Amino acid sequence: MADDFEKAILFSFDQSGRVDPAVKAQAEAYLEQVRASPDAWQLCLVRFESSAYAEVRFWCAQTLGALARHSHASLPPAGRAALRAALVAHGTQAAGGPPLPGFLKNKVGCSAGGQGLDNGWATPCAAALPSMPAALSMLAMIRRCWPCISARV
Repeated sequence: MADDFEKAILFSFDQSGRVDPAVKAQAEAYLEQVRASPDAWQLCLVRFESSAYAEVRFWCAQTLGALARHSHASLPPAGRAALRAALVAHGTQAAGGPPLPGFLKNKVGCSAGGQGLDNGWATPCAAALPSMPAALSMLAMIRRCWPCISARV
């Protein structure tokens, strides 16, 4: 069963009307606190990799993208490297596990692309070039992150 973090995400995504509006607002406020915490990127990486719920994985990928775009410079160097490596690994499917659905691949691609140009990482693609055996996965990731990169240029 989902813990409080996952329940908050599931409640915030509810469109059925079955979740009390006050509970949904409380869940959204809790998630904003999580998103603003300094270790949000670590929590999101762990939950993206481990959650069985697509909504949780989507929210975590979305939050990682926002952090990559807006808070990347405030992460410690080891954190930036870990975030970059995880996004490339998930974007190219080098992280293993079952294949990601298209909407999660798109979100991870945009998250990786969000780190690119002005944050000390020439391109999200350069980090994965040494692993050319994964060329098709890499090309798919480039295709998914390109709209996010080109929108910033």
